[in-house]
Amino acid sequence: MKTLEELRKNHPQFYFDQVVLEHQDRDLLIFLKYHFANGPELTTSWCFPGISPEKLATKDEELIKVWAAHLGMIEGLSYWKAACSPEWIINVPGITAEQFPFWQNILRKGLSEFFFLHEIDGWQENFVHFQVKVPEERQLHPQVNETSHTPRLLIPIGGGKDSVVTAELLRKANLPITTFSVDSYHQPYIAKVIDVFWKNSSERSHLIVQRRLDPQLVELNKQGYLNGHTPFSAMLAFVSTLTAYLYDYQYVPLSNEWSANEGNTVFLGQTINHQYSKTVEFEELFRAHLRKYLSTTIDYFSFLRPLHELQIAKLFTRYRDYWPVFLSCNRGQRKGEWCGECAKCLFVSVMLSAFLSSKELFGIFHKEILNNIKLTDIFDQLAGFTEVKSLDCVGTRDETRAAIALAVRQLHPAPKLIAYGWQKLLEEGKSEEILLARAHKLLGNFAPQHFIPEAFEEILQDAVVEISGDSEKR
Repeated sequence: MKTLEELRKNHPQFYFDQVVLEHQDRDLLIFLKYHFANGPELTTSWCFPGISPEKLATKDEELIKVWAAHLGMIEGLSYWKAACSPEWIINVPGITAEQFPFWQNILRKGLSEFFFLHEIDGWQENFVHFQVKVPEERQLHPQVNETSHTPRLLIPIGGGKDSVVTAELLRKANLPITTFSVDSYHQPYIAKVIDVFWKNSSERSHLIVQRRLDPQLVELNKQGYLNGHTPFSAMLAFVSTLTAYLYDYQYVPLSNEWSANEGNTVFLGQTINHQYSKTVEFEELFRAHLRKYLSTTIDYFSFLRPLHELQIAKLFTRYRDYWPVFLSCNRGQRKGEWCGECAKCLFVSVMLSAFLSSKELFGIFHKEILNNIKLTDIFDQLAGFTEVKSLDCVGTRDETRAAIALAVRQLHPAPKLIAYGWQKLLEEGKSEEILLARAHKLLGNFAPQHFIPEAFEEILQDAVVEISGDSEKR
């Protein structure tokens, strides 16, 4: 791998060059173009189906270009991080200096895991300097969208349990629903989840937007350029709201939960959070940014924000039809199966073990994940027996401990890892009664800091009352 100093010296500038809108048949294509000084030209492409020239003419094309420029700033992180160029030059209209604090925050916190793993101090003041090189006569300042949109729900589906719970609960809102995914049919497991959601409906409504990163990025990584996690949910925030504008949807309910707020570790005095762009902090900042620069009438919020992953797991167990098809394992996405060896597989297994039988768990994962003692180190990270929590989309240490307490009573005999974790908890001096009381209390939690519209909040509150009542009966 090339050194950071070598990369920054060889590629002192990273350029965001162009936003290009084109039509192919009746689809809208957006191209986001970049290049490195002394390096390759790179392009991300997006395809929005059915946005014909006639339909586009009913929208503000300047606003779309600005929206795409904002999306392009997020997409640029995937390329910029390869060399961490000291200067990020913006040649695209629609990005202004007053927005720099917002972009700096996303770069520093959204790439915190990347900095941690590469031992980079990405928080120092001059690590990257944004510069707008657009003459004022070319700058775009479109009016923010204030048009009322049809009260419909555009629900992003990722293939895991969280978006299933959101979509199923929001059926009760009695509003038209469209499920939404980025490139879903190149990920068959997402298609299967969507098929289950719509199987009893005669009016299936699903929208796929296609995204293509430049394949040269993979080649750069092979050559020793830097690689690592980027804030996917920040990208999803911009593209889902742009999609809502293009296709006329008022509500964009995400499925980010309270658990995402907990960091994984601390490095150079900074909180490292794999899920930063799923946090309530990012949600609040993005909503403010959306209202100020893009739209006041599209409502982006996380429907599951008040809940912990353990509560979501309990809700998910109601929806048996999804058990054979849902998938949260990143490693197993191409094969459409749980790898059974990663932190995500183990975490979901632990959450569900609090409510399901061993036979039901095996029917989902087709592996004895909780009896695999080779996963002890990962288990320790999830349960807070180590300083660093697994760098993945996993819940809090406290809810992992709560799930262990519930699983001990649920599964007989307890799987090896559950029994191991339970013994460690008891050795910390906590009684069985206290541990179970904490678990039941967590199942009734409803965090007050959220942005759920009043029309939908009661649906979620009722669901929490139901699962907490079920817990008390046990």
